[in-house]
Parts: sequence; structure tokens; C-alpha cells
Amino acid sequence: MATYSMSQWMTAMKEQGIGHSERLQEAIENDLTKWERLKKLNGIIGLPIDKHTHFSAADVLHYSQNAKNFFSHYKNARFSIKAEPLEDFKEQLPRHRQHGITQQQCVEFVRLLNPAPENYAISIWEYFDSTLSGTIIVGKEQIIVEAVEGSHSILTQGFQGNVVQAWHDFHHLQISDERLRPVVQQAVDALRCNDSCVSITNGFVQGYFEFLHCEKGFRFIDYNATPMMSTLDVKHVDGILKGTMASQGSCKGRVCVVRDETDFLKVKTGDVLVTPMTDPRFVPLLKKVVGIITDFGGVTCHAAIIARELGIPCVVGTGSATKVLKDGDVVEMKEGNMILR
Repeated sequence: MATYSMSQWMTAMKEQGIGHSERLQEAIENDLTKWERLKKLNGIIGLPIDKHTHFSAADVLHYSQNAKNFFSHYKNARFSIKAEPLEDFKEQLPRHRQHGITQQQCVEFVRLLNPAPENYAISIWEYFDSTLSGTIIVGKEQIIVEAVEGSHSILTQGFQGNVVQAWHDFHHLQISDERLRPVVQQAVDALRCNDSCVSITNGFVQGYFEFLHCEKGFRFIDYNATPMMSTLDVKHVDGILKGTMASQGSCKGRVCVVRDETDFLKVKTGDVLVTPMTDPRFVPLLKKVVGIITDFGGVTCHAAIIARELGIPCVVGTGSATKVLKDGDVVEMKEGNMILR
């Protein structure tokens, strides 16, 4: 299944005139520059991060001394690789990335870059095969954590519903699955800081974070401080369905169940979109609907973040919305309740 970065979501919205253009551009730029912020936190509080090594395309293709030194240091490892367009090509060319590949596959990845490998800067780092992935939002009122056993894309893309949620009031951690308490507590504690060089709330770095964990320990892979990503108010939803209201508000509308792209033409203005999970192909639909209800995902999945940007209510993680609701039902979401009218 394809995965999509936050910048791909925001770019799709901006190109189609959906959402606030300046906020979207800020979020895109933050997504593209997250490694610089992570490196800053690494220097201030020792936050564990991926160690990116930068190469030209020629370094990789012709196995320069720098490339030899790098790959010999990580014998028998797998790698993550990213191709970033050089400054003169940033407007025309997309970024490319791949994870969990061999040294030879890294070379092949670079060789196949279009229209020419030399138009890209290359970053390679040791692949981190996480057994648990998480997202942390340090807000002004509380810290919200979501974690899942497996790949981080399960959280951001909303592929399935077994998301563990935790809340931290800056003193104590409450968590929905006690098995994960030690790992989640350690991840939250890694963000403790009193340095004036970064935004601090009650002794923690404020913002949106993503982390990976395995037997080797932690790596943080994202740090975003924009309001779009780091401002969050969460409510639990009851009624005909149970879930989490990841974007606040009230709405009433006709249900339109969309399971895949073949259902897109069914969506009318004023509908409530009911779907397993969204991806960037759904962007044209989002300007029509008054609310979103998903089977899967948590409060930090892309669907929830996009709904918050659009200012429409979004309930995620119901587990069964596409089974319980059918086309033509009229549903109302109000004050944490979901009612069938």
C-alpha cells in the first residue's frame, strides 16, 4: 500500500485551493526542514535521531571514497535513502525516498532518478526496523501520545485500528495499554528540556514528534512546531459509533460511504464522508463534505490533521463506520455524540 508524507498532502491541498495557503506552505516547509530541527534538539538534549550522511549522485554511482567509508562502516546493514532536488530544480522535481534496502539497491535507486541523477542531492542512513512507532504532541494543556506495534505508517496513514493512546498532564502518564507504558514514558521523558533556544511548555519541548523504537532503543524522525501540527483538543465520541473526535465541531449531513476511488463520484456537497481512511486522492472531495468519519486511524493520522486545517469535524478509529452506516443515512455529530437522524 502506498504511503504519503505530510508535505505531499499539503501540496495536493494547496494546488487545488483547499485550506489556508500560507498555513499549508508553512507546514510544507516545516516538513522539508525537520532534520535541521531534530539535529538542533540532538545538540541541546541529546535527542536520539537518524544520522544522515550526504552525497552527490556521482558519489554513490561511482563509489567514491566517501561512499566506500560509509558503507564499510555499516556492514550487512539495510539503509534508508532520500533524493532531494537541488536548489535549481526544487520547483520542478519531487523528492524520492525508499527504506530498508541494500547497498546495491541504493545505487540502483540513484541510477533510476529522472530526468537525471545529478539533479538531486542524496542522503543515506542506517534503516531502523521499528517494532513500535509513536507520535507525540506536546501542547499547552497536555501531552498526547499515540503508539502502535509496527511501522509508523500505520499511525500516519491510518491503516488499522489498534492504536494505543496515552495522555500526560506534565506530571503523570495515563495509557490505554499498560504493556507499552515503559516505552511511551521513556519517549516522553526524552523531550524534557529547559533550554530557552526552543519553545518549552512545563519543562517539555513543545510541538509534534514522531519516534521509532526497537531493541536498539529510540530514534525520533520528525519535529514540527507549526500550530497546524501541534495544536490539538481531543474528545471521545459515543452514540451509534464510538471513536475519537480528532477535529472539533458539529455537523449534520447525508452519509456517503467511500471505500475506494470508484465511489468518488457519489460524494455531493454537504455529505458526511464515511471511509476506512483517506489519502491524497481524496483531496477534491474534502471541500465538499461537512464531516469525516473513518474506520481506522488516530488523532495524528493525516485525515485528522487535514480535517483540522479545513475546520470540519472528524471522528477516527470507529472500527466499523463503513459497516454500521450506509449511503443516505443522516448523521449528526454534536458535543461528542453521534446520532442517526
